[in-house]
Amino acid sequence: MRRARAAALPIVRPDLVEFYLAHRAAQGMNTDHKVRWGARALLAAVPDVSGFSRLPLERQFAFNHETHRFIRWLLVTGRLQPGADYLVARRPRLGIVLARTEPELHLGFMETARALGFRETVAMSQFNLLAHFVALFGKQPHELQQSDWDGGRRRLLLEAARRIPNRGVKALSTALFDLEATLFHCELTDQLPRRRSPDHADMRAQERARVPAGMADTMQHSLPQIAGTMRPSTVKNAELTLREFALPAAAEDTGVTCVDAQATTRRTLPPVAAGAAGRPWRPTAPAHRPRLAEQTPQLLPPPGRVGRRRPAASPDGVRQRLPDRGRTAAPLPRRRRGRRAAGSRPPGPRSVQPAGS
Repeated sequence: MRRARAAALPIVRPDLVEFYLAHRAAQGMNTDHKVRWGARALLAAVPDVSGFSRLPLERQFAFNHETHRFIRWLLVTGRLQPGADYLVARRPRLGIVLARTEPELHLGFMETARALGFRETVAMSQFNLLAHFVALFGKQPHELQQSDWDGGRRRLLLEAARRIPNRGVKALSTALFDLEATLFHCELTDQLPRRRSPDHADMRAQERARVPAGMADTMQHSLPQIAGTMRPSTVKNAELTLREFALPAAAEDTGVTCVDAQATTRRTLPPVAAGAAGRPWRPTAPAHRPRLAEQTPQLLPPPGRVGRRRPAASPDGVRQRLPDRGRTAAPLPRRRRGRRAAGSRPPGPRSVQPAGS
């Protein structure tokens, strides 16, 4: 029994198929019937290539290997814009296609990466990431702006955090940082690579953003005034104290717009927060810093009076001598420094040395 012949693929956009075959022929690559069939299979399933990114991710992966070659060519040439989920999950090798379409760019990029000390494999992975940005925005490398680099980096990292968390996100973030360094030296961007993860400076900036504008201006103007006469650590502590004061005051009382001299004391700040919440407030510490003379009597007794009792006064005003506390007549035996205490064994006879020796 003869097998049924497969139905012929419909002819959709033959001009695009012929242009794809001519591009491969100009690069010395084969253009046999398998390559033609791969391109026609995609156009038969998705006549409008812009709808490829709207297909389910499993359907996008289900195409033939020759069809994926045609998809990579569409991505690099800007005729198809994928989603970040496809680039992160599939991780297509777009750098090879971009190197064939832009040989001068590839040569300059690889030379710059080698001059910066990157290995050949690391440099090629950076160029592959560059091709991902080209496909993500449908622009040529020299047309990408700084907003495109920042937006594409954010989208790729968010998708990587969902699909390949932990080490995958860290590896992708490191590769993107290296790519930014190479792009800066290739003059494809004018921004130096910078740290994106939040640090202490970012956290301080976020806290200052929640402070009212008038209060923040006063805080910022006061810090340079004390920086000329105080140590950097003192200025840092002063800035921390100002933020600790401004944040609860602005959170509890939204009408606060400036710093009041009477509101900066330690006694008046807690009622601002506690009064808004309806709770009574009682001061738990003095408003001033206690002196050493005020703390010393509470910590240590006066010298020379430890363990002594004051003698009682007689009716005529003459102080009496304290009675004896019942001391023993014989002193207690001292403990020997050896392993055995005194009295554990009788003392041995003492050796008497002759007088003439």
